[in-house]
Amino acid sequence: MGEAHQGHMAVGLDVTPITIRVRLSRSALLIPIGKTTMWGSVVKSATYAMLLLLSSLAYAEPAHHCSSAATAQAKKLLAFHIGSDNRIEIDKSVKELAPIHNPANQKQLFDVLEVWGYLYKGQYRMRFIYARLPGECILMGQEILEYAGL
Repeated sequence: MGEAHQGHMAVGLDVTPITIRVRLSRSALLIPIGKTTMWGSVVKSATYAMLLLLSSLAYAEPAHHCSSAATAQAKKLLAFHIGSDNRIEIDKSVKELAPIHNPANQKQLFDVLEVWGYLYKGQYRMRFIYARLPGECILMGQEILEYAGL
């Protein structure tokens, strides 16, 4: 092994070259396609990735205190927008988005909650803007947008 390759071995990576044999009529041609790491480091990397994934799943943020109010308001807003229909469905998950500033007082923040609703093949994204007051759910604004490509 040349000096250039020995320097890479010093960092603890044990590499093995891979060669593919291609048979062309009666003669064989060897094509090197690179180097791979040893099986142990692959298993170690996969284990770390799995632990990272599991730790992120184990930590769940608590639901916003206005989540249930947002889902109740979503059903009302969608019925107002498209008319009363017994096929309206509201997704149970509520996504908390980045807060926005109160236009009347930039020092105050409003919480923004996103809820999805459905009617037949239609999908509707609704966002509800709540005043940031502990223990209270004061609706300051709402928007609805049909999710469709034109």
